[in-house]
Amino acid sequence: MKKPKSLFGPVVAKIREEKGLTQLELAQRLGRDQRTVSSMETGLREPLISTVVDYARALGVRAAVLTEQYELALEAEERKQR
Repeated sequence: MKKPKSLFGPVVAKIREEKGLTQLELAQRLGRDQRTVSSMETGLREPLISTVVDYARALGVRAAVLTEQYELALEAEERKQR
């Protein structure tokens, strides 16, 4: 089954918003531009594991938090498709 690309981005966006950060502020923490964050959040980019760690650190959470929420989102999507 092909994994939807849009699921990791919403996880990042949700945590970013919970932390009260804008895309620009997160981009500055990452040393990237706002378009990169936007592309990740909209699912246009698939993250490498090193990118997941970078985002987790910039958001002040453990990488496990991002991957766990991503896995939950994948499971929910699979249930919808059944």
